[in-house]
Amino acid sequence: MTVTFDSGRPVALDGETVTLAEALLLAGQLARAHGLVGPGGSVLAAGAAVLDAARRELAADTGTVRVPLAEQERRVA
Repeated sequence: MTVTFDSGRPVALDGETVTLAEALLLAGQLARAHGLVGPGGSVLAAGAAVLDAARRELAADTGTVRVPLAEQERRVA
C-alpha cells in the first residue's frame, strides 16, 4: 500500500484521493484482509496504527511512503 501525506495527513492511498476517515477505514480493512486484525479487533484502530507507522517513516511533512503490511503485524497486534 502506498500512502501519500500532505502536512502530516494522509491524502491518498495507492494514488486514490481519500479523506482522513476513508484512509483510516481502508487501511484498517486492508490490514484485516492481511490477517492483522483479530476477531473483535477494531478496523479503525488498525488503520490508525498502519497510517501512524507510515507517517513516522517520512522525513518531511509531505511525500509518499510505501508501507509493507507484513511489517505492521507487530504494531497492530
